[in-house]
Amino acid sequence: MNMLSRSCSAALLVSLGWLSASADVLAQDFYQGKTISIVVGAGAGGFDMHARVMAKHIGRFIPGKPTVIVQNMPGAGGIQAANYLYNVAAKDGTVIGNVTQNLQVEEAVGTPGVAYKSADFQWIGRTTNSTVVTVIDAKSKVKVLDDAANNEVILGTTGVVSSVYLYPKLTKDVIGSKFKLVTGYKDTASMLFAMERGEVEGATLSWDSLKGLRPDWLTNKTISIPVQFALTRNRELADVPTIVEMAKSPQDKAVLQLFMASSEIGRAFFVPPRVPEAQVKTLRAAFDAMVKDPDYRADVAQAKLDFEPMSGQALQALVREQSAYPPEIIARAKALRGGN
Repeated sequence: MNMLSRSCSAALLVSLGWLSASADVLAQDFYQGKTISIVVGAGAGGFDMHARVMAKHIGRFIPGKPTVIVQNMPGAGGIQAANYLYNVAAKDGTVIGNVTQNLQVEEAVGTPGVAYKSADFQWIGRTTNSTVVTVIDAKSKVKVLDDAANNEVILGTTGVVSSVYLYPKLTKDVIGSKFKLVTGYKDTASMLFAMERGEVEGATLSWDSLKGLRPDWLTNKTISIPVQFALTRNRELADVPTIVEMAKSPQDKAVLQLFMASSEIGRAFFVPPRVPEAQVKTLRAAFDAMVKDPDYRADVAQAKLDFEPMSGQALQALVREQSAYPPEIIARAKALRGGN
């Protein structure tokens, strides 16, 4: 390499270093003294646990060390919060979303009220894929899913567009289980209290919410878990079949796979469209650093949360990949989603 080439290379390295340092300074200038809100599309007590642990830690990895808070926005099974994030929330990197994993499915099947496009959100990262389970009081005759073919069981749910309603409804409509769904409960905690009061026999909720909120139910074996809602079995639930496994035909299996693909999105975080690229990169880098941090991981373990992180870039690609479904499967999914 001649002298001129070495000089040019050195100048380029200096320039790149200056640009990188400048970007860090700009990010610090932007977030210094600001508050980031994590908008959770559910009530407090269950679904929001991943967001609350994240809020405690991620600010340490963002230049300027902003304050991070959680804002619960329940309504329409998470659609209300998704619409807010897409259409109303600040587009400057100070608002992060965390809503139902069915975000994309609700869009695909044309659920009334959807006013967002999943692929337009800018995805920051996933703390875990998500396994949802139906739990039933151990005193019920229903111990395994086949028992529900001949025995009715009353399940508490929230709104009709929530996953805790959709999943047992799919079990009823596709598998033939005699699930009677009672709607109107505000959140996960309310459903579990209803079980304890004897108002309902069971409920549907995420596996990590169950472990965090009612670990004694598992220890004392006061419930049975007849089915899990995911593409593949959770390693902690190796003896519990997925709803996909219970399909009675290839057509049933295909439509159930469409709905269960959302389990791979899981507990994901995103920012609205049109947030500047610099803020998106800053938040993705902070998320990636946070999920490797020992203190953050210790809090995740203490809260008994599942932990299967995915980077924002990989999650963005996954959402785009899952945005294309065969028309005949979409039509069947719409029919299943629409009926009550």
